[in-house]
Amino acid sequence: MPGEGHGHLMVDGQLQTMIFEPQASIAELSPGTHDIAVMLSANDHSDYVIAEERVGASVTIEVAGRGHVPGRRGVGRVLPHRRGRW
Repeated sequence: MPGEGHGHLMVDGQLQTMIFEPQASIAELSPGTHDIAVMLSANDHSDYVIAEERVGASVTIEVAGRGHVPGRRGVGRVLPHRRGRW
């Protein structure tokens, strides 16, 4: 159905999971720099595109120590979105 879909959660360019909920967790990451991205996709897995640009967001994070951010459980929320519609 047009206008419906999900998010593709990627870590360092590798697909981790598909997101259907308002938040997602990322498994423990090794210390160092990591690129986290969520790209919006239609139900047929085609990319949502506006003005020839994929719709999504990304951030680069630095993980210290044993693969977690001190004082936080996991990496936390990735991107809020409404289930199945954007």
